[in-house]
Amino acid sequence: MKIDRERALKRKKIIFGSMFVISSLLIMIAVSFSWFYNGKTASVSGITVDVTPADNLMVKFSSDTDWQKKISLNFPNIPMQPVSGDGKEFFTAVIGRNSETEVKEVQGFEAIANTAEYGIFEADFSMVVENQNYLRLANTSYLTPSEGDIPYAYEGVDAGQICAAMRVAFMVKEEDEYRLRCIWIPNAQTEITPNGEGGLTVNESGSVEESYKFRSSAEEEPLLIETNGEHYGVTEVDGIRYVWGNLEEDLVICEMESNTPIELKLIIWLDGEDRECRNEMIGGQVVARFDFTVDEKESDTE
Repeated sequence: MKIDRERALKRKKIIFGSMFVISSLLIMIAVSFSWFYNGKTASVSGITVDVTPADNLMVKFSSDTDWQKKISLNFPNIPMQPVSGDGKEFFTAVIGRNSETEVKEVQGFEAIANTAEYGIFEADFSMVVENQNYLRLANTSYLTPSEGDIPYAYEGVDAGQICAAMRVAFMVKEEDEYRLRCIWIPNAQTEITPNGEGGLTVNESGSVEESYKFRSSAEEEPLLIETNGEHYGVTEVDGIRYVWGNLEEDLVICEMESNTPIELKLIIWLDGEDRECRNEMIGGQVVARFDFTVDEKESDTE
């Protein structure tokens, strides 16, 4: 299913660092209470990434040869479907009917071989800086519903709130292999609940999920990141930082040596096991901005 919409986005003022702007991310999603499948698909169209560097921070897509002050990427129209994963491995749910209740339910998971077929967004890029510094994701970064009058499948529901079910991962290449450094859940406080009248209530300052699942195997239990109900937090497991909520401080990605390029990978996916992954989000459109900055200070956790 494919829907084309025309839309103009306002250009944001550059504050500092280098900036990734996913300027138009159109999501069509068909899931209810995470994984309940109703036969429709998701579609993504019109993704653009613009990068503008600071004076001493240069960037390029890994396939390019020249360092530039600005690069862009047009993302192809592909389905975006709910998946489960850990930023490195991804899985789709096996849906079946309960033999006793006849209710559809998740009966297992299968590994995804081709992530592009499920709309998992990946972008490879490189950065270089003149002096040794720490590369950080700035706290001005966000992933939110886009602005504008956009029609949705369910009246009164801003389907752009599907961004609450999205995950963002950053990987750094080390010895010819990408290593996962952090996973960010930007909209932890967005809570969508039935209003008792056949509709939904969206509370952007609602309760945070008690835990988030990150699945690395189809057979084993997923890793649970406990939040204790806190609106913002950072937990490190096996060298990977798991961050939820609006960033209260800049988040260290990695250390950069002077004039030594590093290769990074940005991954965005729709998590089917998230509380806010629902049928009512069909037609959601979101906008994401990732600001990068550098400084000489070490991470508070190091």
